[in-house]
Amino acid sequence: MKICPSCRTVDRDGIDNHPDFQEVDAGSTKDGVAKSGVDAAREIIVTAETLPVLGRRRVTMLDEAHMLTPDAWKVYLKPLEQPDTNAIFMYVSNQGAKIPDEIRSRCCKTRFNRVSTEAILGLLANIAHTNAIKIEMDALKAISGVSKGIVRDAVQLLNTVANMGDVTKDLVMSVVDLNLEDFCLKILTAIAKKDCAAATQTADEACRNTPPVKFIEALFAGYARAIYPQENDPFLNYYGPIRDELPNVSGMTTIFLRWSSAGQLSSDAIPIMITELVKVHSKTLVALSRHMPRGAVTVALDQEPGKKSAREVMAFLGGIEK
Repeated sequence: MKICPSCRTVDRDGIDNHPDFQEVDAGSTKDGVAKSGVDAAREIIVTAETLPVLGRRRVTMLDEAHMLTPDAWKVYLKPLEQPDTNAIFMYVSNQGAKIPDEIRSRCCKTRFNRVSTEAILGLLANIAHTNAIKIEMDALKAISGVSKGIVRDAVQLLNTVANMGDVTKDLVMSVVDLNLEDFCLKILTAIAKKDCAAATQTADEACRNTPPVKFIEALFAGYARAIYPQENDPFLNYYGPIRDELPNVSGMTTIFLRWSSAGQLSSDAIPIMITELVKVHSKTLVALSRHMPRGAVTVALDQEPGKKSAREVMAFLGGIEK
């Protein structure tokens, strides 16, 4: 409400200048000392547990928390077990599974969704207006689409293109790396043509420099876009033949589309999703199995494809439709 001294300080000077707040990049070093180590952890906790200046608590946010060493986590465990403390610790990471179980079990876990393309589009338009950048609205739509909900990537891409000249859609598409999407488009085209050799060869080439999880995510996202094409999709003209040959499994396609914005595709969901794509062309997917977690495709092929698979996916996602 901007009444108390703490809130007025944040409003006037920003959160970084609040005396009771400190942000730590666990992946960085200072004066040759890594912020991820034991010594840095002890120093941070000493500061965090001193009496607050303006607020009722001291808040410490550790970004890239998964970079902390096992010994450093042992240091952070102690204040988390104290019943009464002036300190609040926030551990921020896009790889939460790397944070020790004993830490996660003592924390309130909050997951952040990726930002909608509409919100990113509005942000980019505001940045362009504030900095007097000449733009085409189609260019901003293309940037917001390829950023896949990650604000940092969208802003960096806008900055890169703006340094090259006026922000046009053609210039944006010349800068964007669409190699992975191009590989997936070729694989889907090969599947539609029932060309196992071409699909396998393309998959081999794509996975040389791409983690399998990211590759599978892009493949499902491409499948979804082929069925439900978006107006600003750079590959829009290539989807017709694929859409004509692949079955329109609308329920599973919706799930694929939603998974395409996930930060990490769980290997537990892969067999269920592959079961649905097996109905398109099983031989090709068996050929692709070398890039999957061990046993995933075997499990998928043993299952009976159908509506049961869709329900299992929905149960796994924890009611994502809601």
